[in-house]
Amino acid sequence: MKYLTYNGYQLATKNKLQEAIQTYLNCIDRTLINDGQALADIKTKIIAHIVFFNNEYPRCKPIRASWYSHDKKDWLLSGVDFANFHIYQVKTDYKYA
Repeated sequence: MKYLTYNGYQLATKNKLQEAIQTYLNCIDRTLINDGQALADIKTKIIAHIVFFNNEYPRCKPIRASWYSHDKKDWLLSGVDFANFHIYQVKTDYKYA
């Protein structure tokens, strides 16, 4: 299965922590993930980056991010209220003649 990251909408950030997380999510927006193991890896890395940013900006209110599966195949990054970051399963590969 292939997956695609998508950062849907963004609200104004309130502090440097939120700005750093939003910049990171923009960097990995529309990334193609080739298999289930890579999906697990990128989900872990995204949470790890958010924890790292929490430690980098200790004066800001920490972001408690987690993954929520609103469908059996799609994922939403919850706890990040200023961004709407999803990982969608790619249903079909387009093949042209």
